[in-house]
Amino acid sequence: MPGVIEFVRDLVRRRIKPGIATSASKSRTLSTLQRLRLTDSFATVVTGEDVPEGKSSLAIYELGCARLRTEARYSLVVEDAAPAVRAAKSAGFRCIGVASGCGAKLQAGGADHVIEDFVGFSLDDLANPSTSSPPARA
Repeated sequence: MPGVIEFVRDLVRRRIKPGIATSASKSRTLSTLQRLRLTDSFATVVTGEDVPEGKSSLAIYELGCARLRTEARYSLVVEDAAPAVRAAKSAGFRCIGVASGCGAKLQAGGADHVIEDFVGFSLDDLANPSTSSPPARA
């Protein structure tokens, strides 16, 4: 996903503890993090192997919060599927929808902010509700 590495590194610079909650396998997730050189950037990694149900269930988010020692209301979820956005919102999380062409579905699912990718995106964009998503690029 364009811009995601810079976004994660910005979180770490801000001393924000990012975590991953993914339905992917542990080996696939760790392999991806190694390839992107982001292994040390995440305070916790929760995979589909850690919970009995998939990502649209609340269990994966709850376990992520427990491992980060935080609560949903202090956390931000990034999702690319409307069912997962709905699950995150129903659990009390703020949620960024990463559209990849289906922004309307993510917005209808309750995403607080919808972006196409992370290029030019910062947490500062969430601080001002009137800020729109980054402009489309050619």
